[in-house]
Amino acid sequence: MVNFLEVERPVNGRRYAISDIHGCANTFKALVDQIKLSINDHLYIIGDLINRGPKSFEVLDYVIELKSKGYQVFILMGNHEQIILHAANKSLALRKRIVQTYHSENLLDEAGNLKITYKELLEEAFHYLVLDDYYLVHAGFNFKEGVPFQDVQYMLNARSFKAKKKYIGERKIIIGHTPTDLSKIVQRIKSQKRKLCIDNGCVNFNSKEQGNLLCLDLDNYAIHLFRNIDQ
Repeated sequence: MVNFLEVERPVNGRRYAISDIHGCANTFKALVDQIKLSINDHLYIIGDLINRGPKSFEVLDYVIELKSKGYQVFILMGNHEQIILHAANKSLALRKRIVQTYHSENLLDEAGNLKITYKELLEEAFHYLVLDDYYLVHAGFNFKEGVPFQDVQYMLNARSFKAKKKYIGERKIIIGHTPTDLSKIVQRIKSQKRKLCIDNGCVNFNSKEQGNLLCLDLDNYAIHLFRNIDQ
């Protein structure tokens, strides 16, 4: 079943989008501090909060903390959230092997099960969000089949697609999933293209054009970024 939400603009607040944190908790916290997130703001995290980086558990703990304090944080499902949720139903040995592969062992409790607070948070993640001027989705929509808002696997795993005005009207689509060089991200945002990727490959800290966690102000297209400090 597709889990989506239509979101109204915040009252007296700003709208920020971040994608593909990938366990870089220190960088994530620093970026949130940099934008001075307030209770009135909306923070949209466009999937892949976890895996690959060193502190997936701390990213989720921080999101849970923000939400408990009344911050309006909206989580989208990414392919890495799906991987961990699927692993939760596998054998103990396989589950441990999967989390070890992605450096996410601390997502499990002492018995080797996905911690219940993390499981609940990830299971509540949306496949996409509808704003009055944007669609937010982790990877993309399958416009080829004529049912773009039903193909969940495409939403989580697409690598390329063409945004079709026939289906989205005047809205733009914000995605992550595919690490993209900063110069290309900036160029497309300045040109206000119909499809905007904001994944600058935070975990790719050895790349000159990548290695930043990027935050886009959806109200004025301002770009905020923080260089990876988790490597």
